[in-house]
Amino acid sequence: MDFTNPGVIVQQLENYSKDPLNNLDSIIKLLKQITFTTQSNLTYRETLGNIFKFWRVITKLWEWSKEKFLKEELIVLPIVLELVRLFRNIVAEVSENQNQALENKWNKIIEEILWYSMLKFNFEADNKLVTIIRFGSQALSNTITGNADAQDLIWSDYMNRNESNDILSELVKCDDSVVLTGALILVLIESQPGIRLIKLLLERAEDLLEDESSQNFELIYALVSRLIDFSLFPLLYDSLNQPQRVFNSICHQVIYSMLQLVENDSIIPSSRENRQEMDDSRLLYTGLVLFLQCIGKMSQEGDNKIRECLFKEGIIASSICEADKSLPRLNKATDIQISHTFQQASSEFAFIKRDIVKIIGNMAYENKIVQDEVRKLGGIPLILNQCNIDDNNPYIREHAIFAIRNILIHNPENQKLVEQLAPIGTVQHSALQDVGIMTELGTDGKIKFSSTKLEK
Repeated sequence: MDFTNPGVIVQQLENYSKDPLNNLDSIIKLLKQITFTTQSNLTYRETLGNIFKFWRVITKLWEWSKEKFLKEELIVLPIVLELVRLFRNIVAEVSENQNQALENKWNKIIEEILWYSMLKFNFEADNKLVTIIRFGSQALSNTITGNADAQDLIWSDYMNRNESNDILSELVKCDDSVVLTGALILVLIESQPGIRLIKLLLERAEDLLEDESSQNFELIYALVSRLIDFSLFPLLYDSLNQPQRVFNSICHQVIYSMLQLVENDSIIPSSRENRQEMDDSRLLYTGLVLFLQCIGKMSQEGDNKIRECLFKEGIIASSICEADKSLPRLNKATDIQISHTFQQASSEFAFIKRDIVKIIGNMAYENKIVQDEVRKLGGIPLILNQCNIDDNNPYIREHAIFAIRNILIHNPENQKLVEQLAPIGTVQHSALQDVGIMTELGTDGKIKFSSTKLEK
């Protein structure tokens, strides 16, 4: 049989479904093949979903197997298991399939199966039933992911239920981490009330941190930490970070505050207004450094999905660009050219560029998506520009070299860009000019020195 042709498989499945009891093995074999292919092939899911007969045949098979299953005719258990897997896969990231599943009431069918499985069977003894509950909760979550209409439909139903038929509460009670993950996605991340709840809890967390009379902060921390432990950080990040990008906002605030201090040389250091500005700036700086440390930790220890999530929309790359313009390098040769106020203000914002370069290096490690984004955003020349000594960013040169290595490895496009880079000229340095030395670019691309005193 041609398993690559979904139309052929659906037709064969329809033929077997006319007498399912006598064709159980053949049906299971076909369902396993469909489930295996739909798990990782988005195009196949879309193609299969466009076949009207597929929904009719599978819905009929759902209804037949559900009826047998609820009567405890466990001979259909393997079919139910494959149908639940197919449901989970077919609706993933395809909104039209999500709509078709809801139109054919697959969510109602799976809910009946979930109720029966949770109330009837023991988790430790019935491994197949545990699998059905796991995949069933994931299927419900996948049905509404990224689909506002589906979310409105499901949540208008779930939010108006009484305790006796509250499927979400039952899923949360299950002593199984996979089931709990699916329930948390449904309750907290894939619903507007859930997102609002998390935002409100996080907004209150700072005030509750100093409250030693309660453990509310610890409860909020445990909840968010649990979501991250269940690999839900990308979903959580996308849900909480709209429409205003938190990182971009705080980074711009820090740099703006630094510029205000730098540009206002005339402020008397002892004035109350100036002290307040410095205090506010330091709070912003502390917030940014802590945020960078958190992102750095996740970029170093997280998987590729977390790295791509953190890097999306140029947040990190735009930050190094801003910091590079606003926070020039400080070393013994440049100190004499920069005002005392600028040196003091810049030192208040130390380590920012170093931490951002370090994060980019971590994110680009064996991740071509991030490597390509760095190139498209113009980040490679920016990072190369950090291969210098900077007293305010210790070891930034070493972090920049490591970042460039991770950005270039196994990426021919990035390697070609670096190969094409060529020096176009030199910038005269006042410290060298004072002692009568000028720099120029030779025909061989190397820097040459000349003495202005000898010319005179």
